[in-house]
Order: sequence, then structure tokens, then C-alpha cells
Amino acid sequence: MPLVKSHKKPAMTTHPRLWWSRVKRSWPFFVWLGVVVLCLYFYTTHSRFWGITGVVQSTVEMITPLDTARLESIQVYLGERVKKGQVIVQMDTSLIDAEIAVDEAQMLEAEGTIAGYQRDMLQIVRQFETARNEAEIALQEMNIERDQTRQKLTEYQKELDQREALLGKQLIQASDLFALRADVASLKIALDGFKELERIHNREVKRAEEERLELQRALRVKEGESVAVAIARKMEARQHILEQSHTLRMKERERYTLRASRDSVVSRIYAQQGDVVNAGSDLVRLVSEVSSHIEGFLPEAHTTEISVGQIMRVLASNGREKYTAKVLSISPDIQSLPGRASPIVGQSIRGRRVLFELMETDHAMVPGETVKIRPL
Repeated sequence: MPLVKSHKKPAMTTHPRLWWSRVKRSWPFFVWLGVVVLCLYFYTTHSRFWGITGVVQSTVEMITPLDTARLESIQVYLGERVKKGQVIVQMDTSLIDAEIAVDEAQMLEAEGTIAGYQRDMLQIVRQFETARNEAEIALQEMNIERDQTRQKLTEYQKELDQREALLGKQLIQASDLFALRADVASLKIALDGFKELERIHNREVKRAEEERLELQRALRVKEGESVAVAIARKMEARQHILEQSHTLRMKERERYTLRASRDSVVSRIYAQQGDVVNAGSDLVRLVSEVSSHIEGFLPEAHTTEISVGQIMRVLASNGREKYTAKVLSISPDIQSLPGRASPIVGQSIRGRRVLFELMETDHAMVPGETVKIRPL
């Protein structure tokens, strides 16, 4: 009897059409597997600190005028590298130049009138002093005349008493006393009049002294100082005021020449020659060409992962250049961070801002460039 071999058809498990049909039947499994992987990714990303996003800080300087004026010239072009102190914008100085010319004319006039003013003031002072001296002399002469009148009255009164005694003895006649009695009476009247005359002279002396003191106060004469010295000091003060005013005008004129405060690059020009610009208007924007500081954005979930003084690794946007940076400061509060700090487009996050200082002085990163910051 012939041998009969049993034949079993092999299973076609590797046929592409069969494999693809099985995949289509099992697609929910792969979907859920992807969801699980995605969840694990987000869980590990949020639970473990891998790094933060940062931006190389840009030091921006806005060239703005302090006064409203016409723009005379812009002496730079877009993209030009400028040095510290270089003139960027020149404003029209015609108005301030006119004021400076007036101040200089006043200074010249003041120099020409100082001598005349000193001469006039000294003459006025002498007039007041002369008036006071004349009043004192008149008072002194009046006192002398009063003393003479009083002495004469005393002598006449003695003579009259002696003659009246002789008249009582009938040794002389009454007519011999008439003239003497008239003289005595006249001297008494004159002596009484000296009281009013003395009051008038004293008033004149007092008025002259008050006027002299008032002039000294006006000239601000110090104790023990002569009037001539006070006048000279006053004129020096007036000259100093004029010079200070002129210096102030010159400083105001310097404000019409706008200069760069640091080495930088012209980023943007907002106006053109001939424009009348208001005070505080932006004319030119300057940006520093290099920066040694980076501003990082630390998400809220990792607010305690970084400390001041910590050394971090900085990865440039090209992914090839690596640097090190030191944490300088961390903002004390949690704020809304910019969109570039979020790993999901359109999703806003909150966190703390961190300031880093690059430890390398020579680097190729550009201000405004986005970088990755990671622990060492």
C-alpha cells in the first residue's frame, strides 16, 4: 500500500495585504498607545526640570529731544555702528543762539557800566554822609551858640542884679536899667527857642543817619566793611549772575545736539531732516551689538528649581554653540510670561523671570536671540 503523506498549507503571516488588514483592525490600540505615550511625555516634562527658554537681552537707547525744535540733520544711517559720544541728531539752535547773543550783549554792557555804577553809588553814599555830617555840624553849632547865650544871660543877669541893688539905694536912675533888662529878656527868649531848634537839628541828624543805613542795607555792607568794597562785591555778584545765565544757555544749546551714550548700532530711524519734532519724540533707535545678560522664563511648576548664584548651561538657537551663565536675580513674584516661553503655541503660562550673566565675554549670540538654558 503506497504511503500517503499529509500536507499542511503554511500560514501566510507575512503577506503585506494580510499585515495591513490586521493593522486596520487593531488601529484603536495604536491610538491609545499614542495617547499614553503623549501623557507620559507631558507628565515627565512637567514633573522634571529640563531647562527653560531665555532671550539675550537687548540694550535699547532711544534718541529723543528734550525740547521741541526743527530737525536739522540726522548724521547716521540704518545699521551704522556708532561710538559713545558720537553725534546722532542735530536740532536747529537758531532760537537758543539768539538768546545766547542777548546774554553776551548784556555781559559786555555790564562790563562797560560797572565803573560808572560804582562811581554813581559812591557819589550817592558821599551825599548821604555829607548830609549827615552837615546836620551834626549844625547841631553842634547850635549847642555852642546856646551855651554862649546861656553864659551871656548869666553875666547879664548878674549885672542886672547889681544895678537893681544900686537902684534900691538910689545911687542910679531907673533909666539905666532899661537897656540891660531888655537884653536879659531877649536872651531868655532866645534860650527858650533853642529847645525847638535842638529838636529840629536832632531830627535832621536822625533822618540823615537812617538814610545812610538804608543805603548800606541796600548795598549789603557787612560789619567792618567799607562801602566801596560792598559795591565792588555787589557788581561781582551781578557779573556772576550774568555769567551763570550764559553758561546755562550754553548747556541748553548742548541739549540740541543728541549723542550716543554707548557703543551701539542704529536699529531704526523715525524722522527725517526738516521735521518739527516735539519734546520726547523718538528720532533714532540704537541697540547694543552684544549683550552679556540673558532673561530667562521659569515656569510656575518649577519656581524653586533655580537659585541665585547657580551656574547654568546656555544653548544658542543654532544648537551648536554652548556657553555658561550665572543666575544674578530671580523676580520675587509670579507673572504672565511671554508666548515664546510656552512649549505649546498659543498657550500662555505663568512663572518667574530670571536674569543670567554670561560668563564668556566673547560670544556670537545676537541681542534678542532665543536660547535654551539648562542645568549643568
